[in-house]
Amino acid sequence: MRNECRVETRQRQVVVRHLAARLMGCPPPLLNAPVAVSSVLDRVTEVVQMTFLQGVNHRFSPHGVSVVYLLAESHIAVHTWPECGMVDIEIVTCNPESDVMAGLQEAIRLFGATECDHRVWVFTHNY
Repeated sequence: MRNECRVETRQRQVVVRHLAARLMGCPPPLLNAPVAVSSVLDRVTEVVQMTFLQGVNHRFSPHGVSVVYLLAESHIAVHTWPECGMVDIEIVTCNPESDVMAGLQEAIRLFGATECDHRVWVFTHNY
């Protein structure tokens, strides 16, 4: 009798949620302060249950701030336009426990936005 070799292949899957939003009606002074914007990202990171690894921020002249957080599960990025009272925020995660909409609601609250336009994409990667 011949020995048969059977190879089992297990397919694994990663689901990535990607939220992009534009917040409007935000108070301009907050949007021009890198420390204040980073504080918002600290709280959003906590709400979406993600793990902070490293952050970088930059203040533009004459106004505007960009803050990017590298997270174990992906990233969060914010870009501000104080002269327009506008924030763009992106939350990307592969953590199934991360609720990107809860993170958006927290950002809306903390930035004091009066309007929000957002999109969420879900990508499934099989490997």
